[in-house]
Amino acid sequence: SNDSLIEGFSFGPNPTRGNLKLRANENLDKISIYDILGKELINVNVNTKEKSLDLSSFSSGIYIAKVISGEKAQTFKIIKK
Repeated sequence: SNDSLIEGFSFGPNPTRGNLKLRANENLDKISIYDILGKELINVNVNTKEKSLDLSSFSSGIYIAKVISGEKAQTFKIIKK
């Protein structure tokens, strides 16, 4: 069901060369980014509806991001150019 999805959540650009912007209609609490092996590379606590992350130091490839808002969690893929 869509109950678990964070309302109004979007992110981009994807693929990104470095800057990744996340936004939602409700506060984001935590953002984590993992490599495809599951190693956590970024873990930030936030309390805002918009957040920019700088991924310019990341190698090219695919990463997994997880965003938590209250009881809701959403996972998505990021492609780093």
